[in-house]
Amino acid sequence: MRLGRIFASLTAAAVAVPLLPAGAGADDSSFPPAIDVIVNGNVEEFQWMLPAVNAEEAHTVATGSGVTVAVIDTGVDNTHPDLEASVVPGAYIQRNEETEKFELVPATTPEETGDDWYGHGTHVAGVVAGDDDGDGITGIAPDASIMPIHTFPRREWLREIQFWKLVTESIDYSVANGADVINMSLGGQSSGIVPSDRTQKYLDTIAALCDAVDAAHAAGTVVVASAGNSGAYGNPEQVPGSCDGTFTVAAMAPSLDRTYWSSFDAAVDVIAPGENVLSADSTVAENSDTPHLIASGTSMASPLVAGVAALLIEQHPAWTPEQVQDQITSTTKDLGVDGRDPQYGWGLVDAAAAVGAAAPTPKKQNYFDAWYETSWGGDNGEAVISWNVPAADPVTGYTVKVYTDTTTSTYDVDGNTVRENVLLPPGAWFTVTAHTTAGDVMSYPRDRYSRDRGESLPKLDDAKTRRDGDKMVITWDRPSKKEQAQIDKIRAVVHFEGRGGGAGKRIVIDHDQPFPASMIVKLSPKGRWTDAHVHLAVSDEDDDGQTIARREWIIKPESPALYGSHVRSIDRAGPGRVEVTGGMSRMNMKRVCGKDNCAGESAVLVVDRGKKNQRMNVVFTEKGVFHKMVGYDKGTEFLRLRIEGPKNLSSGPFQRFAIGKEKGDDPCSLSTGPTGC
Repeated sequence: MRLGRIFASLTAAAVAVPLLPAGAGADDSSFPPAIDVIVNGNVEEFQWMLPAVNAEEAHTVATGSGVTVAVIDTGVDNTHPDLEASVVPGAYIQRNEETEKFELVPATTPEETGDDWYGHGTHVAGVVAGDDDGDGITGIAPDASIMPIHTFPRREWLREIQFWKLVTESIDYSVANGADVINMSLGGQSSGIVPSDRTQKYLDTIAALCDAVDAAHAAGTVVVASAGNSGAYGNPEQVPGSCDGTFTVAAMAPSLDRTYWSSFDAAVDVIAPGENVLSADSTVAENSDTPHLIASGTSMASPLVAGVAALLIEQHPAWTPEQVQDQITSTTKDLGVDGRDPQYGWGLVDAAAAVGAAAPTPKKQNYFDAWYETSWGGDNGEAVISWNVPAADPVTGYTVKVYTDTTTSTYDVDGNTVRENVLLPPGAWFTVTAHTTAGDVMSYPRDRYSRDRGESLPKLDDAKTRRDGDKMVITWDRPSKKEQAQIDKIRAVVHFEGRGGGAGKRIVIDHDQPFPASMIVKLSPKGRWTDAHVHLAVSDEDDDGQTIARREWIIKPESPALYGSHVRSIDRAGPGRVEVTGGMSRMNMKRVCGKDNCAGESAVLVVDRGKKNQRMNVVFTEKGVFHKMVGYDKGTEFLRLRIEGPKNLSSGPFQRFAIGKEKGDDPCSLSTGPTGC
């Protein structure tokens, strides 16, 4: 699973994407009552990872109190109820507008790393430190603190070498800022790369990454990493899991077998639950539907081990990483062949045994999964609900239940059955309960996503943003009558880059009234215009109000150049150089910046070089002014300049500034305006 052009993979397995497809959004509160009780209540019974590693027994001895775990990932939603008390300031990657380079920036508040647009980091953090309050999910170290290092900025593309350099910096930052444990649920290939002029820079970059891991280990920080999800796809070696200083984790299924997709090699130290792991779902993720999410991958196994390390550090603050790791490996349940092996390492992590709590030997778990496929040729929207078999105990029968807002339909089937044809209406939810010799086990609820493949809602054309004080005005062209009939809801969320979160507004379409062509979103907190990206979505609903189709896109802010910025003057700054000064009016400052301070806003200065134009980024001061040095060749008589916005939209034509001979040749050598000397 890759993110844009970030070639480093998050290690949530592509074979097991989130099990709750896009249906009724969590913000709509449209779950049937019987399902709402489950998804918004205590869901520990679906967390098979907890009994698999004897977490409850371990918590009688240690909970991770006073221990900080750095999560180098996609950020962590600090507003999630299971994590809001656990997140401390970390750091995040952002693009420097002046240098155009990406850099790691310290966060001063948890909100600055809270924009987990992808959801991966929040899920990982929940495995580590979901609070144990009797509601939602529980983590392995529920009282530990989470330090998010947000390395996957929204809508930015990082080359692999760039990314790994920043991960290296993130490791150093975590150690310098007091992290006791670092978790990295990510990976990049490190085998099968032949040294050459083309590959040497990458090899040097990942070598530096491993050096940073070694330095963290030497400084007393436990570094835990996922093994990767390529076990069935070539099984290449991956960093940081292959670095000598990492504690590397493979992924296990409820049957206590290594999942077929989990990477394996001599670097694997232990194995931990990684298939169908239930944890927190980011509320700001672009496809967030419920408060919790089931995902699979060594991404989920690694933080479980990081949590066990946190339990041990609470007990033994002076222990070295070697002592922590030795305690974990010496108390595992040996799996596979006797002793250490490439598939299981030293065996299954046992949290209770590691901290010295009495507990049974870990055993197979009765967790199982259910899903559906649409039937072929059915006249009433039939679907085939299927499931796998619980791992631990014989099954005597199954009960399939289908829930709508007003009805519950029940189907009983025998213990040898693994599917059932049922009527599953659009937007309906379902569960499967297995009746085993050890008691009943229920699958986590899923809903039916009813939109046909290929069907797409219309996009609101020519969507634009305009700032008005502490409000954002969003406008668009009215769609055709046919397209208007498809849209039942318009939703906008304004995100401030580097700040996380955002302000939102929703319009429910009244089809008896003229179709709206704008909305106003009140902004809080205030931020710079160029930081305010608008996430716009349109939805189609069925007669029951269930979302059956959705289309989403991003409106990026327009350059301040579109609002009257211009070049004001040029002044000689030495042989062959002039200082160009430009700016915007006070009215435009308020419109663009939302306040009388435009520090950090940017535009593009274009210099006409004849056959080719030179484009240079310029950054405004707080007074809405910019200064830029521009060079010119000897003999140049004039410069043609302009400020330009996106798609070559500019505030006006090129302005011509006369340049005379060098100093001493002509007292009128340089104009101070576009009219010439």
